[in-house]
Amino acid sequence: MYADDHEGNLPTNLDATLPYLGVVSTNGTVPDLLLCPAAQDRTVPSYKLMPLGNVSAVKYPGTTILIDETIPRHSGGRVVGYADGLCRTIPTQQ
Repeated sequence: MYADDHEGNLPTNLDATLPYLGVVSTNGTVPDLLLCPAAQDRTVPSYKLMPLGNVSAVKYPGTTILIDETIPRHSGGRVVGYADGLCRTIPTQQ
């Protein structure tokens, strides 16, 4: 959706994705969608978007991380989202 509307370019920050996630206004707060349920600090997003550029540059979407947790919160692991849409918890060192 986002890439279709932006000539194949992926978003460079999470704020750009909010309209595509149905978030109309944040009123200066972090939307729950961007907060890990285990996060204690609710004032900053729990995730960061990896700048990947254009969709055509992503050769291996199943192994290319698009969204990454900012702080590992899950027993030595962190939640990641791959460019193909899959999300999982992986060991912190990966």
